[in-house]
Amino acid sequence: MDIGVIRRDFPITRRLIYMNNASSAPMPISSIKAITDYILFESEHGPDSRIVSDRIEEITIDTRRRLSKMLRCKEEEIIFTQSTTDGINFVSQGLRLKKGDNIIIRDSIHEHPSNYIPWARLEDRCEVRRLNIDEDGSIDLEELEELIDDNTKVIALSHALFNTGLILPVEEVGKIAKKYNVPFFIDAAQTVGCLDVDLSKIDCNFLSFTGSKWLCGPSGIGVFYCRKDSQDMLEPLLSGFESMFVKDDKLLLKDIPDRFEAGFRNYIGIVGLNASLKYIMNVGIDNIRERNMRLADMLREGLKDKKVYGPEEDHKRTSIVSFALDDVDSAIEKLEKNNIIFAKRDISGKNIVRASPHFFNDEREVLEALNVIRTL
Repeated sequence: MDIGVIRRDFPITRRLIYMNNASSAPMPISSIKAITDYILFESEHGPDSRIVSDRIEEITIDTRRRLSKMLRCKEEEIIFTQSTTDGINFVSQGLRLKKGDNIIIRDSIHEHPSNYIPWARLEDRCEVRRLNIDEDGSIDLEELEELIDDNTKVIALSHALFNTGLILPVEEVGKIAKKYNVPFFIDAAQTVGCLDVDLSKIDCNFLSFTGSKWLCGPSGIGVFYCRKDSQDMLEPLLSGFESMFVKDDKLLLKDIPDRFEAGFRNYIGIVGLNASLKYIMNVGIDNIRERNMRLADMLREGLKDKKVYGPEEDHKRTSIVSFALDDVDSAIEKLEKNNIIFAKRDISGKNIVRASPHFFNDEREVLEALNVIRTL
């Protein structure tokens, strides 16, 4: 990995020390150029012309193929959405729940609101069972098994936490879910692009993530994975020409991915995501993981005099580094005045500062950020 070349590929490095990638990451110049080239191509040839339709179909198929290769799943199991939240709602609102059913989620204290609110809203339809968590957000697998019964309709978890970076044991949860024949949903917004997510090892039915975080793609494009044998568990939220057809005066659902892709997709977003996938896969997920953790460990070492959240062991966390300061708002403001972008988040109701370095960041930036933090 030539960090000098990589940094030149990311225009943001010319102006900022940007370590808020767990929220939204910048795009490499190749993705920016792919988007502008496509917009120009569409404008020159007409958005509803055969040549443009063929081009976007080709890019969509290629993007689906690249994602299926990355995740080790079937191409048709990849569904394009607007965001991680779309996929969460496909499952939470698509399951045919009734009184007497129950679902299992994590407590809201450590869960991202987008993977809590859609499930909590179901309390008028079924019982919502919440797992206890510790300070880092860990769950007890024995407690999970105890909560499951014949009426459990889904287990919903994040793969990694947005605030502490803790990686949850999704492979073990998948084995438990399979043992009791309970569908398993994963919010993978904080792992795809910075961690090897292998669906041949993770026995989940559904998974959702965005293209705009660790994959360095544009905003407004997300991915929903639906295992082929699980598509009939869900009632599609939307319907249209792309998702259904008429036969003998009956409305019938198409197979996935079309079933969950009613209406036009964000084709410009798919173009950008396609280019970002090429870039990410060329660098290599394992190389990205190694570099990210080196930068995160460097940050944690420099923050030893602060309260730092999350497990010490590298294999149990992502590159998210969250720490406590007395005045988080003024800290974020001062960092930004020094062209350093961190984020304000919360853990158990307490405001914290979160850094989330990615592979285009370098050691000099970490040292510069630490120097500013020491003045706070």
